[in-house]
Amino acid sequence: MTEWILREQLDDVVGSDARSHGDRAMVLGLFKAKPPLRGGRFASLEQASAPWRVRPAIELNAIAKEITMLRIYSVALDICRDASRIAKLIEKHDTSLANQLRRCASSVPLNIREGSGSFGGHRKQRYHTALGSSGEVLACYDTAEAMGYVDAIGSEARRRVDHVIGTLVNVLRLRR
Repeated sequence: MTEWILREQLDDVVGSDARSHGDRAMVLGLFKAKPPLRGGRFASLEQASAPWRVRPAIELNAIAKEITMLRIYSVALDICRDASRIAKLIEKHDTSLANQLRRCASSVPLNIREGSGSFGGHRKQRYHTALGSSGEVLACYDTAEAMGYVDAIGSEARRRVDHVIGTLVNVLRLRR
């Protein structure tokens, strides 16, 4: 006997985000039900409530998709190296600002990597977080310069952060 799977059951199998965000193209298919047990524990129950052996005819393209990392990941790691070097200079004057710079700089590659392995809304959330952390790195640089803790931050370090911000804005299709 075959039964059509309901949308609610589909959500239980693959998650509600899969259908709503379109990241996982799927086809509703037929499922084969396990025949009812005779005289067993579930004999008095209706077939609909008996245990199911699910053999989905659902194609999940997301599983087959290759997880691709944004090319800015290596640039984000360079931002961490720059921030670490600059944080050592800031720490002599303000340990709190130095710690904040380290935290936001390390957040950029971590969220880019996490977003690359996610799908749908979770991916966008991680990329938005990386974008915010990138802006925070620039704010820490500006604050350190304004407070006189460091001389002007090198243009190469700022260029790297700008590159990551620009790429994330493009990926998220935000308007500048």
